[in-house]
Amino acid sequence: MKHPILFILTTLLFGTASAQVRIQIVGVNPKPTSRLSDWTINKNIFSVFATDASGLPETRVKFKVEIKDQSGAVIGSTNLATSPIFTIKSGTANIFSAGDVLALPAMQFTGSAKIALAKTGRLPGGNYELCIRAVNSIDFTPVSEIYCINFMVTSYQLPLLMFPANESEVEPVAAKTAIIFRWTPIVPTPTEAISYRLQVFEVMEKQTPLQAFRANQPLLDKEIKGVTQYVWQPQLDFSCCGDDDAKAKKETKQDSIEPDTDLNTWMKQGRAFIWTIQTIDAANNGFNNGVGDGRSEPFIFFVRKKKK
Repeated sequence: MKHPILFILTTLLFGTASAQVRIQIVGVNPKPTSRLSDWTINKNIFSVFATDASGLPETRVKFKVEIKDQSGAVIGSTNLATSPIFTIKSGTANIFSAGDVLALPAMQFTGSAKIALAKTGRLPGGNYELCIRAVNSIDFTPVSEIYCINFMVTSYQLPLLMFPANESEVEPVAAKTAIIFRWTPIVPTPTEAISYRLQVFEVMEKQTPLQAFRANQPLLDKEIKGVTQYVWQPQLDFSCCGDDDAKAKKETKQDSIEPDTDLNTWMKQGRAFIWTIQTIDAANNGFNNGVGDGRSEPFIFFVRKKKK
């Protein structure tokens, strides 16, 4: 058991150290943007109000920040060796923005959050806790109590492709005139401005659709704002894809081949395409929840004369 006098002195010393600065987080946005770089410029995320209770003219501190996921695991914390120093002046209001306190260049992230932030700059959707404590700028000993807030990053459903439907066939005559693309909007509607990038790629012989999607230049690459539909007039040669194609007439057995069974064999009497929608945010980056580049799952469609 500790000596009672020593215990009392230790408690008083610790209480004095931890009470040198009082902090409070104010103006909290419970649903901030998932892109942490926005926190450095957006004044509506949160602010930290600090007062000097040490009796000295000023106290020099660093802010130790921890971000925890909904399981309570720490996914991000401040590297105090590289974080900035702030001066808390006595007798005046000391207000710091989220960008000041977060000090993003000094934050170290782990796990899936680290991967997501490296690829997209965004925290994955979910519930989080952010805790802040002021520490001595020299030896990093605590000079304030810990103050925590909860916030949520909204999870979004990226657009779902609708038409042309996956593995559907489009008549050559109709395709030459116009192909109508439709998709659902992103849900829920983001607070920031977004647009949709429609891309169409042709699948060449001896290619898989995924290879075409990754390697080929798009036949159509169009940014669309405000609507979830686009009419494409491809002006492509679809003479290969009808009943008048001599090669197709000779190979009548191919009429029974389904597109998803033997794509390359089927393409001898038609053309195959793969299309997708990429949701673009206000910074012209793929909008997402920390996974992928904002592209919806692609669909394949074919142009040929439908069987009667």
